[in-house]
Order: sequence, then C-alpha cells, then structure tokens
Amino acid sequence: MKAHGVGEDEVERCKLDILADLETAYLERDQIPSADHAAEAIEHFLRDEPLIDLELELEMCKKMLKTISADEVGAQARLHDWGSNCLVTVRTPAAQASEDAPGAETEEEVLAVFVRLRHFHNSTPCTFSQKSIAG
Repeated sequence: MKAHGVGEDEVERCKLDILADLETAYLERDQIPSADHAAEAIEHFLRDEPLIDLELELEMCKKMLKTISADEVGAQARLHDWGSNCLVTVRTPAAQASEDAPGAETEEEVLAVFVRLRHFHNSTPCTFSQKSIAG
C-alpha cells in the first residue's frame, strides 16, 4: 500500500465484502444467539458503541459505502502507523510442512515474513505475541 497506493478495484471488492457480510447477518438475524445481543448491549453501555438495528445498519452502509473513494482510503492509509498499530492473524494447518500438508509453514518461516515486512516499512523492531490454538 505504501509503494503503490490503493486501487479503485480493491476498494470496490472491500465494499462488496462488507455488504455481503452485513446482508448475510441480516438474513440470519433470527438465528443470532441472545448472548450476542447481550454482548452488543454491554458494549453500548460500557464503550458508548452504537446499538443499531441490522436493517438500519445495512441501509446506512449501502449509502455510505457509495461515497468512499480509493483516493480517500489511500489518504487515510498513509496517515496510519502500520509499524506499531497493527494486528496480524496467521492461520496455518496444525501439521508442519510434509507430504500430507505441503503448504504448512513453520513458525520460523512465518516470523521471517514479518521481519521482512517490518524492514520494508522501516518500522520499529518486531514484537511478537504468539498463541497456538489446537483445532
């Protein structure tokens, strides 16, 4: 992003993904567990997050997403401190690389990618927090 900016096609794909997720949530709204509704209410009261009906949220997003351009996304992205304000999640198969799982990366290979990215972005030294989840 730093070297090439953000393309209009990338922004449009993101907009479509956002809308697809919201439309799916809206269609499946009757299947949302009550615990999820309770969690949203708690976030509203504790963190002053808006508590919005899914139908209204979908309609608002449809209108607002139309107004966002690749230039605006690129301008905001350039303001972001990618070196210290980023969370990256990596999911790989539990098995290490072998004939059975040829695409599985070792921990060292994954960390090496982060080190190269940090170097490319001239960021501060890497700090890693690792958590393995058996699945």
